[in-house]
Amino acid sequence: MKCFLWMGLALFGWSQIPAQAQTATDTNEGVRVTADAATGSQLLTWWGKAGRTYFVQQSYDLINWTYVPVVRAGGA
Repeated sequence: MKCFLWMGLALFGWSQIPAQAQTATDTNEGVRVTADAATGSQLLTWWGKAGRTYFVQQSYDLINWTYVPVVRAGGA
């Protein structure tokens, strides 16, 4: 019974946290990765800052990294 009470309180607490949209002042320029369930593809988005150039890296094992052949200018 106590377990269900704690779970209920936890769920109630989480439901009271307001959802927030991505903003230009988010940590790491608001980096988000979203997955498309239908295609299995993933989309990386962020708010670029003017005067910066972004080079994206990828890793399958978090040890060996390679650059994605994409370069993006911030503020564009």
